[in-house]
Order: sequence, then C-alpha cells, then structure tokens
Amino acid sequence: MNLSDRLTRSQKRAIRTRRAIMRSAQTLFARNGFNQVTIADVTDLADVALGSFYNYFDNRDHIIDAVLQDTSESQERFHLPVSVQLEDCAEGVIIARFVSTAHRCQLDPVWADLAHQATLIERWPLPEMLDQTRRNLVRLPDSDSLHVEADLNTEYAERLIIAVTAMLFDSSRTSDLETEIRVGLSSLLRALDFTDKATRYWVEAATAIPLDLDALADARDNGDI
Repeated sequence: MNLSDRLTRSQKRAIRTRRAIMRSAQTLFARNGFNQVTIADVTDLADVALGSFYNYFDNRDHIIDAVLQDTSESQERFHLPVSVQLEDCAEGVIIARFVSTAHRCQLDPVWADLAHQATLIERWPLPEMLDQTRRNLVRLPDSDSLHVEADLNTEYAERLIIAVTAMLFDSSRTSDLETEIRVGLSSLLRALDFTDKATRYWVEAATAIPLDLDALADARDNGDI
C-alpha cells in the first residue's frame, strides 16, 4: 500500500489545494515578478477561497520562500543526472551547474522566468546552491585546466559564474542549446583563465550531454520537478 492509498479524502484534497496555490504562485511570479503579485491574485488563479491560502501559508513572504525553495529543490533533482555525465573534479562540478541550468532553461521557460525574477530581488541562486561551486573554486587553482600563471580570485569568479549563468534566463534566449553552451561556457572559462586546450575539452564535453525531453516530461508527471 502506497502513501496515497493511506491518505483520507480530506488529506488528498488539502494536498491538491496546496499544490494548486503553489503552481498559481509560480506562474504569476514568473510572469509578473515577486513584488507585483498579491495573495488575492494567487488564489484567484488557483480558484480557491482567499481564506484557504492561510491554511497553508502565513503570508506572502511565506509563499515566496516556499516557491523559491521548491524551485531550488526541483533544479537540484534536474541537475543530478546532468552532473554525473561530467567528470567528478573541480572543473566538472562547476561546469555541470552551468550546463544543467542551460538545459533547464531550454526545456522549461517558466522555470527560467521564475529564476530570472528571483535574481531581480537578489534571491537567486540560493546560498545552498552556491556551496558546491565555492568549494570547487578553491580547488581549481590546483588543476591543470588553468594557465600556470593564473591567479584566481574566488569572489570574483563566483560573481562571474552567477552573472554568466543569469544570462541564460533572458527571455530573448536563443532556441539553440548548443550555441548557448558554447558561447556562454567558452566566455566563462576564458575569463576564469582556463587554457585554450582545457576550454575546448570542457566545451565539447558539455555540448555532448543529450537534452532529454522525455525525462523532463516523466519527471513532471511524477511530480519530481
């Protein structure tokens, strides 16, 4: 017997209602921005009573936090199968974050718009999403990918990675994923003082990762993202 079979009818209804509120909030925040959307806007789109909102969320800030956390967790689940296709080294870990974001933006424009709106209120990327990148930036100078004379500034590198990744959220983004990865990643690696040989290697490795529409569709159907 699975969890759904053990839930009462009222519990199932509560789950559906909360999910409807969350989806409506995500849609509106992506379209209009976090500061422009009211609780009434969310409940109207979800077609639930205004009072029902407070059964699940304390206030507007609470649902913003919930949406951002859900968006982050969703991307972490999406990121994992992309990351395992690159080498488990400092370079691979850093590049995988850019590549999984590029893939997600191509497959899921609403997610990209939501992440973009979060950057405007300085709430994206979430701190926990940066931890892995920070740890590997510290390891990067010991790699053969950088020029011998490179003097990597970790704080600058982190800001650069965030800025280049944020360009993927632009609504005018190209529909050509390979171009997005080649241009963005090449620029990023050169700015980080990667050697030409290493840059070519990592760009080729990144563009070789397949874009899996079926996997994304299945994950959505299963509620995984």
